[in-house]
Amino acid sequence: QGRMEFGPRALGNRSILASPRNPYSTENLNVFIKHREPFRKFAASVPAELAGEYFETGPNARYLATVGRVREQHRATFDSAILGFDYVRVHTVTREDNPLYYRLLEAAGRVTGLPVLYNTSFNLFGDPLVCSPRDAARSFFSSGIDSMFVGNFFLSK
Repeated sequence: QGRMEFGPRALGNRSILASPRNPYSTENLNVFIKHREPFRKFAASVPAELAGEYFETGPNARYLATVGRVREQHRATFDSAILGFDYVRVHTVTREDNPLYYRLLEAAGRVTGLPVLYNTSFNLFGDPLVCSPRDAARSFFSSGIDSMFVGNFFLSK
């Protein structure tokens, strides 16, 4: 969606997302999509104003450059994202920075009760980050990704 992203972290425009509520989401991402080691963890995207409810971090972690400790009452929920000593990479999202991704996190909160999604870069093992809708479709159809939004279009396998 939207602008191309550059740098070591996906910030919501070129991302593969998964629900922390699904116990198999990180295994599916690592084994069938990213083809990487099971110990590799994912970032947790959250609306900035709600970050403090789940993580001991400030609301300005928008570039995925910091980690936050998971609050004790939520540790079981985020078990598959915890790096060690109860820390996760936190990605705070504001309505101003990324309105579409922010609305998606709000919708996830309404549907699941948890406005947090695991986030990893939208590229398959050995490939660069997807750049165009064509790149996204190629990666989608050659991987274990279940569904995808590209612009206003929704694709599902």
